[in-house]
Amino acid sequence: MNDSIVVQGAVFLDLLLVIVRLWGLIRALTRPGWAFERANKSKGLWVVLLVIGLFLPCLGYLFAVIYLFSTDRSVAAQERLGPGIGFPGHG
Repeated sequence: MNDSIVVQGAVFLDLLLVIVRLWGLIRALTRPGWAFERANKSKGLWVVLLVIGLFLPCLGYLFAVIYLFSTDRSVAAQERLGPGIGFPGHG
């Protein structure tokens, strides 16, 4: 197998893992705090874990996948329902 193909594959995989970790962090940062509260999740904890994950690639990828396929779905569902009475942003 050609060494340049292996290197290109490794670079592509590394780039993909960075994108997934950044995507998780951006999603966590842009979701409103009240949606996390209504989903019984901690926005602060997830942001900290995802920031740490930027510096620890394998662990960061795991955190991002768990966040994106579990926590983010719960938080997004609450966000679609709206803030409700007693939460900031209720109109």
